[in-house]
Amino acid sequence: MDRISKIVADIIARCKYEGVEVSDTLAAFICRTAVQEDSNRFCLDGDVDSDGVAALTQRSVTSLLQKDSPSLETIKMQLDFDLCYVKHEEEVEKFRAAKAKKISNLHRSIVLLQPSGTGDFETLTTLYRQIFTLLMVHADAEKSGDRNIEREVAAALESVFPRIGLKSFVSMAPDDKKFQLKELASIVGGIRLFNKEIGKGGAGISLSLGPSHTIRDNVTSVSKLASEEVEEANQVCTEYTEVLLHIHHYNVKDNVTAERVKRWQEELNNKRQFLSYLQSLYEDIDVSTEKISRLTSSFDNELNTLKALVGSRTSLPKGQVYPVFEALAKAWDELEAEHQLLLARSRSIKSLMEFKDSFTRTLSPQSEWILKAKRAGMPPQEDWFEHSESENQPKNALGAVTRHEAKEGTADDSNGNDVPVRMSVDSTPEFMQLPLEYQGYCPWTIVQRGGLLLPGDPSLGVIQYKNAYHVFVNERALDEFMANPQLYVSAVHDFVVRKPELIYLLRLQESFPDTSMASLMKMTNNRTHVHPLLAPNAVQKVDAGTSTPIHFVEKNLDVNYEWNEWSLRRRAIKIANLRNYKTVSAQTTLSNFRKDVDQQVWLPTDNTTQTGHDKGTNPTKTITYFAGLRGTPSDKRASKYVDDDDEKESKDDDGRPAIVSYTFDL
Repeated sequence: MDRISKIVADIIARCKYEGVEVSDTLAAFICRTAVQEDSNRFCLDGDVDSDGVAALTQRSVTSLLQKDSPSLETIKMQLDFDLCYVKHEEEVEKFRAAKAKKISNLHRSIVLLQPSGTGDFETLTTLYRQIFTLLMVHADAEKSGDRNIEREVAAALESVFPRIGLKSFVSMAPDDKKFQLKELASIVGGIRLFNKEIGKGGAGISLSLGPSHTIRDNVTSVSKLASEEVEEANQVCTEYTEVLLHIHHYNVKDNVTAERVKRWQEELNNKRQFLSYLQSLYEDIDVSTEKISRLTSSFDNELNTLKALVGSRTSLPKGQVYPVFEALAKAWDELEAEHQLLLARSRSIKSLMEFKDSFTRTLSPQSEWILKAKRAGMPPQEDWFEHSESENQPKNALGAVTRHEAKEGTADDSNGNDVPVRMSVDSTPEFMQLPLEYQGYCPWTIVQRGGLLLPGDPSLGVIQYKNAYHVFVNERALDEFMANPQLYVSAVHDFVVRKPELIYLLRLQESFPDTSMASLMKMTNNRTHVHPLLAPNAVQKVDAGTSTPIHFVEKNLDVNYEWNEWSLRRRAIKIANLRNYKTVSAQTTLSNFRKDVDQQVWLPTDNTTQTGHDKGTNPTKTITYFAGLRGTPSDKRASKYVDDDDEKESKDDDGRPAIVSYTFDL
C-alpha cells in the first residue's frame, strides 16, 4: 500500500517538476492502465523490484507529459466530466438534505415543546418563535437577515395562524401537529408567491415567472446551448468519419501517412466522447425542460385561479383560498427543485466545454481531405472497405465458431450462449430496446481498421453472443464476426488495453474493474489514503468474534485458603484419618497391560440412636357444684348401695339447696 502511494506521489512530483499539474486521480488512472498494459512486468499485488517501479513511474510520467495528445485529453475529459457531474448533482442533493434535516429538527422541537398550562406565556412565546423560524427555513432566509422577508413572513403567519390558535395547537396529537405545520408552511409560501406576482411583496424570491421570466430564460438558454453544441459536435464527427472512410475504403496512400491516420482516429475518438457526454446532458436537459414546462403551466393555472378568487376583495373564506395557496406553493417547490437540477447540468456543460478545443485539430474544416471526401461522396454502406485489405488480422483464438455453426434466432434463445445468434426486427419484439455492446460501434472496424469507431447498422440484424448484442456496418463485417466471434471479442479487449481512453467510450467498465470510475467518485479529500485505482485486490475476510467472561477469575487467589479454625480442624482430622486407610489393588495375567486402579474410602463411622422417655404426674381432681336448686324429687327411693348413715342424712334433708364437692383420684 505504501509502495503504491509512493509511486503515485512520485509521478505527481515529477510532472510538477516538468511544469505540469497533475491530479492524483489522473496519475492513478494512468498508472493503473500502464499496469494493465504490461501486467506480467508490473504486478502491484506481488513483489516489484526497484527497476520495475522506476520503469512504471517513467512510463506513466511520459504518458502524462504528452503535448497536444487527443488520447490524453480524452482521459482527462472522462475523469473530469464524471467527477464534476456527480459533484454538481451531490451539491443539489446536499442542499436539499440539509434543508430537510433543519425542518425535521424544528418539527421535532415544536412537537415536543409542551406548555405547563394556558398561562405559561413564556413557553407559548418560545413555541411561536420556533414556528416563525420554521417558516424562515422554508423561505431559505434563515440567515439572510433581510428585514423585509421577516416582516412578510411574520404578517403571513399572523394572518394564517394567530397567537390565539396556540391553545388549540398544543392540545393536538404529534402527527396532527406536523401536518398542521406542513400546511402552514405551504400556505405562507403561497401567500408570498402571490404577493410577488401582484407586486406587493415576495422579498427574497429571486426566481420568477413574471416579466423577467428568469426560469423560462434559463431553460431556453441552456436547452439552446446544449442543442447547438450537440449539432456542432455531430458535424465534426461526420467530417472525420467521411475522411477516414474515404481513406480506408479507397485505400488512399498518397500524401497521408499511417501516423496521420492514427492521429485523426484519436481525434475522432475524442470528439465522439465529447458528443456522447453532450447527448447525455441534452437528454437530461430535455427531460427537465419538459417537466419545467408542465410545472409552469400548473403554477400559472393556480395563480390565475387565485387572481380570479381574490379580485378586488379584501377578505375571502379560508376554506376556499387556502387550498389554492397550498397548491401554488407545492408547484413552486417542485419547479424550483427541477430548476436547480437544470442549473447543475448547465454547470456540467460549462465544465465539459473546457475540453472542446483542448488540442489542436489536424483536420480543420477547410482541410483538403474534407473537400476530397465530399467530392468523392459517401460510398454505399454495403461496399465499405471492399477495395482495401484488412490492416490488422487478429490472431486465431480458442473457441472459434465456424460459419455453419452460426444460426438465426430470437432474444429468447437460451441454449448455446457461445454460439452467435442473428436476430432481426421481425423475430424480436424488443429489438429497439436491446442494449448494444460497445455503445453501438462496430467491433469489426475496431479490430480491422486500427480502432476506427463507426456506428453499426441495426437494420442488418443484431448478433447475440454471450448475452451481448453487436451491430455491424455491413454484411461483410457481420459475416466475418459470426465466423469467429470470440476472436473479435478478444481482439477488441486487447486493443482497448493499449488504448485506455476507449474503456469508457465503449462502456467496458465491467471488463476493467480496476479502472472503475465509481471508485473515483467515492474518493475522499484525504490524500493519505491509497487511491482506489491503485489499491491491490481486497484480501479475503472471514467472520470472527470474541467474547469475554462476565466475572474474571483472579489468578492470585488461593482457593484452598481457610481462615476458620474449625475448618482447619476438620481438614487436620481428614488428613490424620488418611493414615489409617488401606490401599487395595489387584492384578491378573490379563490386566498387566492395563492401568493401575486404586480406590480409597473413608472408615465407617459409629452409628448410634437415641430414644425419648415420657414421664408425667396425675393429680386429684375436685369438682364443686350447687345441688337442689330445682328442688328434690318427690319420689324418694333409696338405693340399695347406700349406707345406713347416708340414708339417715337423706332423711334429715329438708330439700334446701346445698354446695356439694367431689374429689376424684384418677
